[in-house]
Amino acid sequence: MPAAKEKPVEETTDVLEILAEQEVYYEIGEGDDKLVLVQKPLTFFGKIEFFSVVGKAVQTILIDGGSLSEILDTPDYDPSVPIQSQVTDADVFVKALSKIVEASPELLKDLYLVVLNVPKGQREYYALRLEELSDDQGMQILDVFVDQNWEVMVSFFKEKMLPLFNKISTKVQA
Repeated sequence: MPAAKEKPVEETTDVLEILAEQEVYYEIGEGDDKLVLVQKPLTFFGKIEFFSVVGKAVQTILIDGGSLSEILDTPDYDPSVPIQSQVTDADVFVKALSKIVEASPELLKDLYLVVLNVPKGQREYYALRLEELSDDQGMQILDVFVDQNWEVMVSFFKEKMLPLFNKISTKVQA
């Protein structure tokens, strides 16, 4: 299976910075059955959809009796304190995401479809084809996602989404 193909770049530039700014191409299948997947930084609506997919999985966990403190690995989670002051580092985010994926395995495939910018009307077909990804391609997609989106996602979550969640929470508690 061919490795991901990147657009040509100058050798003096840091590879991670380049991947964060470029489209990355993945090929699966062969011949007439070949499919090219394109990964690029998430758009505004891509970020919303990413959080929507994660939110649905969190909702499933909560309905099944789980709690935010279990997900966030913070036993003393306090809903009256803004969540951004309780969730501050990547370690907590990664642990939470891994717990969510563990409880909702279909989440990872759904996230890959969002990360690879697959149009909604084509996702059922692409979800089946994702099974053809090699281990290296699957891991590279995650690695490139972090390089392309980490700072933007954390900023978007802390600066845009969390204040909105806190506002809603305050209104619900009132």
